[in-house]
Amino acid sequence: MRTNSNELTDGNGTVVLPEKLAYSIHEAILATGLGRTFLYDRMMSGELKSRKLGGRRVILKNDLMEYLNSSPPGQGLSW
Repeated sequence: MRTNSNELTDGNGTVVLPEKLAYSIHEAILATGLGRTFLYDRMMSGELKSRKLGGRRVILKNDLMEYLNSSPPGQGLSW
């Protein structure tokens, strides 16, 4: 069911958002729990792919998942 051209709702009137294909830096921070500086460092080194679209930098969901899955378990733990 559609309530307007920008919203999708389920049968109970709950707004259902489409799955995101790309994340802003802030969204990537929230989705992963990683820090802003950490993400920017990885983008600058080329380890994490990002794209500049207009004035925004975005990280494609697939690129973020690829980066996260490429890190060995336990790497970087200090304890």
